[in-house]
Amino acid sequence: MSSPTERARRRAALAPLLSYGSLGLVVVITALFLYQVGAFQALLPKTPPPPPQVDNPEQISSVDSTVNGLDRENQPYEIAAENAVQDKTSPNLVHLTKVTGKFRRASGELLQVSANAALYDSDSKLLDLDGDVRIVSNDRFTALMPKARVETEKKSLISQDPVSVDFESGTVNAIGVEITDDGKHILFLNRVRAKFKPKAKQGDGKP
Repeated sequence: MSSPTERARRRAALAPLLSYGSLGLVVVITALFLYQVGAFQALLPKTPPPPPQVDNPEQISSVDSTVNGLDRENQPYEIAAENAVQDKTSPNLVHLTKVTGKFRRASGELLQVSANAALYDSDSKLLDLDGDVRIVSNDRFTALMPKARVETEKKSLISQDPVSVDFESGTVNAIGVEITDDGKHILFLNRVRAKFKPKAKQGDGKP
């Protein structure tokens, strides 16, 4: 029979072994738990990623769009826009932003149009301009107005909003304007005010 001193020595010798054994058991249990959790997660159905958000479902849209055509005098015209979105309820209508247009007169002169936005009707060939509308005929006039309607096939324009037109000879302001007959005729509608520039005086030839 061992003495109390000998039993104390054995317990002291076994203590480190028991400690390492407990630590190993904890590691094994933890690893088994993590494995089981991973296996359980793998059995769960995967959540599909959310579908991409569509701003205008069932609508046709494009970037840097251009419409080309011929007017009644067989002259080409071009309408370009940074963005174009087809109307959801009326497919013949197209909403345009940052619009520019070029219309060629029979003489070869260009009428240039620009606006912040527009609505184009592909059936009637009408272009309703909206926001900072600018009409330029080189060496003839520059017209500014908030809104205007352009008949692309007739190359005519009408506006019932305040308009300012600069000519080489002066400036005309009115409430409304009509540009017809291939851009040859300009009719101011209401409250017309004209301001003409004084003609430069010719010298008499003396120094």
